[in-house]
Amino acid sequence: MNFFTEFFNRLQTNIYNDFHDNYDFYRFGPAEEVPDLISTLDIRGVLARLSHFSSLFNSYQATIDLLADDDSKMLLVKLLLFKVLGHRKYKLPLSKNYFSEVRKCKAYGSENRTMKVPFVDGGEMELTYCCPPMPSGEKVGFFLPIVGIYHAFIVKQYFFDRRGVRIRPGQGDVVIDAGACWGEVAIHFADSVGENGKVYSFEFVPDNIKIFKLNQQEVGSLGERIELIENPLWSEPGKELFFHSNGPATQVAFEPMGNLNERTWTESIDSFVSRRGLKKIDFIKMDIEGAELSALSGAVETIKTFKPRLAITVYHGEKDIIEIPQWLNDLHLGYRFYLGHYTIHSDETVLYATPE
Repeated sequence: MNFFTEFFNRLQTNIYNDFHDNYDFYRFGPAEEVPDLISTLDIRGVLARLSHFSSLFNSYQATIDLLADDDSKMLLVKLLLFKVLGHRKYKLPLSKNYFSEVRKCKAYGSENRTMKVPFVDGGEMELTYCCPPMPSGEKVGFFLPIVGIYHAFIVKQYFFDRRGVRIRPGQGDVVIDAGACWGEVAIHFADSVGENGKVYSFEFVPDNIKIFKLNQQEVGSLGERIELIENPLWSEPGKELFFHSNGPATQVAFEPMGNLNERTWTESIDSFVSRRGLKKIDFIKMDIEGAELSALSGAVETIKTFKPRLAITVYHGEKDIIEIPQWLNDLHLGYRFYLGHYTIHSDETVLYATPE
C-alpha cells in the first residue's frame, strides 16, 4: 500500500464533510466547553495540520510496510486523516455504533452504588459498580466508569482477534499489565489466564492504587491471580521519580519542580523478571502515558528470552506509531505487527505484536 496515495485520495473525498454526531462527550465533556472545536471546520486549520504531519509521511510509509495485514495499514491512514480533518469531517471505524453501544453498557451497572474519584485538574469522575460480561461467564462486580465497560469488555482493548489472528492472554499465561489504573483490564486478564495464570500489574498513582485494591478485593478469586506492583516501569530500576497525581494528566519528572512533590522509584521489566525468577512471560500490555519506549528498552532481555505477545499503546507521542514498531522490528525476533483502535477520537491506538 502506498500511504501517500491512499491518504490524499481519502482526504479529497472527506474534506467537505460536516458531521454533528461524531464528538465523544463521554471522554471530553460538553462540546460547548471545548473552545477550539470549531477549528475543525476551518480549511486553513486543516492545511496547517496537514503541513505539520507532512514531514512524517515517509515514516508512516515505513510503519505501513511493517504492518502484517491490510486492515492495519488502512487503519493507520484513517488515524492520520482524523488527526488532520478532525471529528466534524472524518469518522473513525467505531463511530457507527459507539453511542448506542455505550448506552447499552449502563445495563451492567448499579445506579445505587457509585463513587466519585479525583480526575484531571481537580475534577471528578464517577465510577459505577458494574458486572461486565467476563469471557469465562463468571459474574463479578467492581467499580469502573460505564464507558470503561465498552473499552475493556465490549470492543476488548488489548485483545486482538481479527481474521483468525489472536493476540491476547490465554489460559495459564503470565502477564505484565503496565499502567493498570483502576484494575478493570487486570481483572479481564485474570479471567482470561484462568486459575493457573498470573497477572503482574504496575501502577504508581496513589488515587488509582486505592481503587485498584478495592476492585481486587471485590472480585474475590480473580483478584488472587493479580499482584500489584506500586512502581512505574522505566528503562532501569531504582531511579527516583517525582510526580503530581492528576488522573490521566499525571505529570512526572526525574527532578523536583513546581508541584511535583510526590515521589516513587522506577522498576524495569528485566529487573523484575530476574529478581522474581520468573520462568516465562507470555503477554505484555503497556499503556503508560508515553513511557512505552523507555519501558520496552528495560525489557529487552525478557522479550528476547520469552518472545511474549505484545499490546503496546502508540498514541501518547506523535512519533510512537513510527518509532515503537521500528524499535521492536530492529530486535530481529520475527514479530508480526497489527494495529487496533478503540475510540471515535485519536486516543487508544494499540500496536499488537506476535512472534512467527
